[in-house]
Amino acid sequence: MGKIIYVAVFYNLVMTVFYTGVALPYNTLLAMITRDQHERGVVTAIRMGFGGLSMGATTVMVLVFNAFPDGEQNQTAWTVFNILCTVLLVIPTLITYFSQKERYYENKKEKVAFKAGMKSLLKNKYFILITLFCTLFYTSGALTQSVNAYYSLYILGSLNNMIYLMIATFVPIAVVYPFLPKLMKTFGKQKICLAGLILSVATCFIFLINPYSLPLALAGMLFRNFGLFPTNVTFMASISDTIEYGEWKTGLRTEGLINSAASFGMKVGTGIGGAIVLWTLSAVGFDADLDTQTRASNQGIIALMIIIPAAMYAVMGVLIYFFRLDKVYGNVVSELAERRETGER
Repeated sequence: MGKIIYVAVFYNLVMTVFYTGVALPYNTLLAMITRDQHERGVVTAIRMGFGGLSMGATTVMVLVFNAFPDGEQNQTAWTVFNILCTVLLVIPTLITYFSQKERYYENKKEKVAFKAGMKSLLKNKYFILITLFCTLFYTSGALTQSVNAYYSLYILGSLNNMIYLMIATFVPIAVVYPFLPKLMKTFGKQKICLAGLILSVATCFIFLINPYSLPLALAGMLFRNFGLFPTNVTFMASISDTIEYGEWKTGLRTEGLINSAASFGMKVGTGIGGAIVLWTLSAVGFDADLDTQTRASNQGIIALMIIIPAAMYAVMGVLIYFFRLDKVYGNVVSELAERRETGER
């Protein structure tokens, strides 16, 4: 019971207080260093490109555990892994803090009341769409990351297969990354995002040819992330774009509140994604003490890895189809500039 209390208290402190204290101003920073839509896309592409390296933590986790007796049962292995993660977090955070400058900060003298700010959010249709999208994206991401180990061990036959799955995750980032800024400038973020989601849904059929095949799983993961990486970049950049639309629509500029609400959606999505895994495994009778799971348990793991995420990508595609801010963003920014010159709202 003592350990449960300790984990509950410190996990929530880390995720709801300390992590939010870093992530929220970090996300808000994008709206304050540039108002150019393409620049925001490029900055986000760079951010997500480096962020993709963090997914290597899963691979490192396997390697660290293999280096210790009893693997994941060894407490020292977990301590070493968490120390590595901490170092990789703190150094880039400090670099960002000392190197960035907020160029667009002129509106901070005017305080926006919380109630007025919330009303402005409800009038911002694109913010509502992108927040729902964000929640689903992080739900699907938490779900697939959580079930990766189960899929590798019980469906593909070895926990070490996680390494190959992670390599298949990194390759699309390296391939798409150099071309993404040009693609966003040519086609716009909405079209790139929608195309990525269509590709991600289609990969469901690659997995389902034979869910127990490692080569097909690698192919499915490869093409899924060819779709998800540009999707991640485009929707994250679009969050900042809704700030300008909200100011144009209501006369109130609420960078912090918009990013707070989006961050809330991310946390809710992450929590729901992990919970879906636990609920599903419990429902299908998963037993961690068994080396070989029942047919129902295996089907549940396959559904978590393939079918449920594909359904979420489809819903996200519908949401982004109606997110047409790209078409009016130029006019919105121009009109806001005119208002600032004349002192109007």
